[in-house]
Amino acid sequence: MKESNILQNIQNIVLNKLISLVGNKSLLKNKRIGVGVSGGADSVCLLVCLCRLSKEFDFTVHALTVNHNVRSPKESEADSLFVLSLTEKLAASGYNVSCQKLDIEPGKISLYAEKNKCGTEDAARTLRYELFDSFIKKNNIDYFCIAHNKNDQLETVLMRFLQGAGSAGLSGIKSVRNNFVRPLLEVSRAQIEEYLTTLGYSWQTDSTNLDEHYLRNRIRLSLVPFLNQKFSGWDTACLKGSYKSSLDEDFFNQQIADFKWNIQNSKNETLVSCDLEDFLSKHKALQTRIIQRGFNLAGFDSRLPFSVVMEFISNLEKQNKNISVTIGDFELCNNEKIISIKKKKIIATESSFFAIIEEDGTYDFQFGKLCAETVNESVVLTLNGVNNSVQLKGLSYPLCVRSRVLDDYVLTNSGTLKAVADVLSDWKVCTEYKSLIPVIQELSEPEQKIVAVIGSVFGYKDWILRGY
Repeated sequence: MKESNILQNIQNIVLNKLISLVGNKSLLKNKRIGVGVSGGADSVCLLVCLCRLSKEFDFTVHALTVNHNVRSPKESEADSLFVLSLTEKLAASGYNVSCQKLDIEPGKISLYAEKNKCGTEDAARTLRYELFDSFIKKNNIDYFCIAHNKNDQLETVLMRFLQGAGSAGLSGIKSVRNNFVRPLLEVSRAQIEEYLTTLGYSWQTDSTNLDEHYLRNRIRLSLVPFLNQKFSGWDTACLKGSYKSSLDEDFFNQQIADFKWNIQNSKNETLVSCDLEDFLSKHKALQTRIIQRGFNLAGFDSRLPFSVVMEFISNLEKQNKNISVTIGDFELCNNEKIISIKKKKIIATESSFFAIIEEDGTYDFQFGKLCAETVNESVVLTLNGVNNSVQLKGLSYPLCVRSRVLDDYVLTNSGTLKAVADVLSDWKVCTEYKSLIPVIQELSEPEQKIVAVIGSVFGYKDWILRGY
């Protein structure tokens, strides 16, 4: 791109993607367009671009910045404040833009990664998209834009190839998925930085981008420069191969579209099932995708380990009975006539637990039973522990019931913050119970405050926020 054309070219790319969603540029009027902004060059470029387009096409821009609390508090907070400041300046310049900041609780990402046996990046992505979904619903967002670019696409395809992915993984990042849109997939990182420099905007740099413990960073910092030096044109060939894989995957998905999964929902679990004979009549290429789709219907939103799926299919072919495979919170099993996938809503480990409570019901934990009940439009929690029972009132779904994590703090009567670890020490809680005492957290509000630490289930004191 020539420098004189950089602004118009990138804005046309973003505009054309938005028009493809609504059908006609006149239909962009009054649309509510969301955008995730980390403070990095990619997302700042997308934010600025959307703001510039919004003036001409009369839509509103709603930015969301997420503090993952993975890096140092100072650095994470600096990025969020940068985004808030930038959107304030854009609004002052006449753009119809607003911004909201949401925080992922310190330690929650590592706890999720440990519980679901996934990497930190995957855990952060899952929790981030949960906030995106919530933001979309609460703000009636028509489309939510994410700033993945051409370099991200190449890195993703390389990463998935190295991880042994098939056509689904090698298809790369989708430009549109439900409400999520990625308008910059055709734009390189260099072009993005040129766009911002031309307009005089700065951006933040994430220190974790240089940490080669992460596979993506190793690809970006070591493999890509090597390929650029030794294999001219590799990037074009890689993207063409990715497009071919996406065509293959679309074909396979059409083939399984009519395969019947039965779905049953109850208070404590989701169960999907299918006919075993019907499943075995399909080609293996379809069987693996049918199982993936079944897991998705049960609420599993990650890719399944291919080796585990193939081992399960192999056992089916050998007519082994009562096969059972556990993947995270999900169980894949069969009997003589059906295959079933079950998701348990409450899973606790020996040393820690983490559960999202979204509806009335009774749930089992190491400390005892928890009963959630809606009374007069608010939620009442009753915890029946080993040594005592406690009731909390005036709550709202969703709620998180979990063991403590590092950097948990509660608000004292004097208005200061106190570490939960110090609270437990004051109560003289023995080591074996510290990870079993339940922490209750409300997730319905942006601050996601801790409302209670219930020590009395093991004969200790309780800390309960006023009003509950």
